[in-house]
Amino acid sequence: MTDLGKVDREFFDEQIYPHLGADRQDVTLGPQHGVDFGVVEIGGEAVVLASDPISLVPALVGR
Repeated sequence: MTDLGKVDREFFDEQIYPHLGADRQDVTLGPQHGVDFGVVEIGGEAVVLASDPISLVPALVGR
């Protein structure tokens, strides 16, 4: 990891990406390093989902 709270590309590619599940046709833009949004097709429409910032409450991690 680089900056506190930021995941570098190598960590993302090795530790996160392999565990994201199967590819889906309705996911136009799925999880990627450095990208804070995704695009999903629902009923012929594109829906943009933002996920920035993601924060974890230390007291809840590991429960």
